[in-house]
Amino acid sequence: MRKEKSLRFFVTFWFIIASLIPLLILGAVSHFFIKWQLEKSIDKQSRILARLVAQDLSKLFSTQEQLLAIVKNDLESGVIPESRFQEYVSSFKLDETVFESIVLLDNNGEVKFISPFRKEFIGIDFSNYDFFKKVKESGKSQWSDTFISPFSGKSSIALGVWSKPVIIVGIIDLNKLSERMSKFEAEKDVYIIVTDSRGVIIAAHEKDIVAQRMSVKNLPMIAEALKGNCGVFEYKSNGIEYIGCAENIPEIGWLSVVIQPEDVALASLFRFNVFFFAFLGGTILIIIIVSLVAPRNLLRLIQDLKLQIANIASGKYEPVEKSVKFKAREFNELLDDVTNMANAIRDREQSIEEAKRDWEMTFDSVPDMIFLLKEDGTIFRANRAAADFLGCSIQELIGKKCYEVVHGTAEHPPNCPHMLSQRTGQVESAEMELS
Repeated sequence: MRKEKSLRFFVTFWFIIASLIPLLILGAVSHFFIKWQLEKSIDKQSRILARLVAQDLSKLFSTQEQLLAIVKNDLESGVIPESRFQEYVSSFKLDETVFESIVLLDNNGEVKFISPFRKEFIGIDFSNYDFFKKVKESGKSQWSDTFISPFSGKSSIALGVWSKPVIIVGIIDLNKLSERMSKFEAEKDVYIIVTDSRGVIIAAHEKDIVAQRMSVKNLPMIAEALKGNCGVFEYKSNGIEYIGCAENIPEIGWLSVVIQPEDVALASLFRFNVFFFAFLGGTILIIIIVSLVAPRNLLRLIQDLKLQIANIASGKYEPVEKSVKFKAREFNELLDDVTNMANAIRDREQSIEEAKRDWEMTFDSVPDMIFLLKEDGTIFRANRAAADFLGCSIQELIGKKCYEVVHGTAEHPPNCPHMLSQRTGQVESAEMELS
């Protein structure tokens, strides 16, 4: 018969294998694996940052759309007549929004009212602006691409809302968007930008880039993202490899982009390699030592547990004396828990026995005749009063039918309360003659 190997052998063997495997293969795969992990972490961080920027701007733009929607509703419902639009809009605190100005255009695209009011801007023609044409054709709200504001001379974007026969326009200075970007802190050499649907930068930490209306649509990651293929990308530009992430800003078609040079992103990889290979040798040595020492105490713990469980199974609940005292709290708690379980089982057995005795004493002390019946009327418990009344022992009643011993019949009487109770599901009673 083949002799089974001991647990000590298996524990020691696998501890040694665990020390040899890192020695043989970790050196070959560690660089690839750690690089993959770091790139995954960097990708995740870039995606989170890009998504946060996208969500923030989406929320911001949604708020501005709601503001102009209120203006539209007030115009269309007659809350304010068009003639009082200037006064109405002037009551808004534009410094609490991102709007540089709010404008009312007539059906021809000419400025009728503007807030803050500037007389020289009345009559300026917006009819050639794409967003004006799109709003007028679709009858829906439209965000513009970047353009030079005729009011400030700065790079701007606009939101147009159709309120037939006029168009309400909110104009945003892109510098305000760039200022908003400053709250998203990023590490050195990490660039955060926002582009419009044409790939033109409309917000960035470097305001000069925004002022130049720089187009990055030819960058591979931007080109793909503009097609709807958002995500994390790697690309090379001017001999430098980059890792970037682009997220779409919902309902607007703009992009939130995070870019970082790959060598900067992976600098931690090279630092880790130096530490890793120095640490590897010491770690393997420790594992070998532990593989020889650890099983001894572990096996003692298992033996103690095995003995305690065997005692519980045989009804012995006294705690087993520990053959080893582990410094690790969890090991001692495990054996203590088994001891506590044994004590709890013993206490419950005693409680059950006491409850059983109390119940039997109460059951037998009742002076009235009591039967406990199965559904078919078979007696499975009777008290002392029932046995005395019927002139037999309790054991003689067990297993018999109630109608046999009480009525002397071969079946239930018609008004048997036991059968009535089964049919009605209620407590039933009846006067019966005992034979």
